[in-house]
Amino acid sequence: MDPHLDPEDDTHGIGNTPLLVSLLPFAILVVLYVLWPAYGGAAFQSPPDIIGIPIGMVVLSIALAWAALGVYLVSEATSYPTAVLVLLVCTAPSAFGVVTAPWLATPQ
Repeated sequence: MDPHLDPEDDTHGIGNTPLLVSLLPFAILVVLYVLWPAYGGAAFQSPPDIIGIPIGMVVLSIALAWAALGVYLVSEATSYPTAVLVLLVCTAPSAFGVVTAPWLATPQ
């Protein structure tokens, strides 16, 4: 029997697709910086602020840390349901945080 088709062989994990999807917040950040150079300025201006740190920077830092946690957890996942759960809990909210960080930083 071909070792690539062996259903008992669990050494290949779940594949690369969930890992690539978990990198989405970082890709969004790069695309935003390339297409909208003022993104950085909008995200890091003050007020509003939290303990003197601009809120855009706080939101972006939390979102990127959450995305990094998602990348790690997806890379350690052994099944698709686990990977999907991590993508829903970590990647989706962090992508939302990356996109909304400049909007939160602008005074209303």
